Amino acid sequence: MVEANPFSFPIVRVAIAKRDEPSYGMTFIGPENNGPRTGVFITRVKPDLPASREVDDEGKCVIKPGMRILGMNGKSVQEKSKTEAVEILQGGTLTCVMTLQLDPEGFAFYDNGALKAQLLAETEAIDEAAE
Repeated sequence: MVEANPFSFPIVRVAIAKRDEPSYGMTFIGPENNGPRTGVFITRVKPDLPASREVDDEGKCVIKPGMRILGMNGKSVQEKSKTEAVEILQGGTLTCVMTLQLDPEGFAFYDNGALKAQLLAETEAIDEAAE
């Protein structure tokens, strides 16, 4: 039996300016060069670096662990390895334009479903509070 995907998250496009910083401030996880193409995901956004400064209207960081990187600098990374994605990032200018989407289903391959379980619990708590 296939479980329905209870999540639907918007696609987000951000432009991260590195300027004088040592890095963009994100870590990735993804397939190795010879591994199955399961997607490249953000695993961590480091505080006080450019990626953490991309905030929404409420001041919350837009870039989150568990976001699938769909594209960088106009290039799709959906079928790329982690190494290839990092090369695209490093081969750009001081600004990286990223297309991202939170994907707990895909990220479950790497975190054994922890993010998915957390989001389901949060959704259930919201539903219970609304009743």
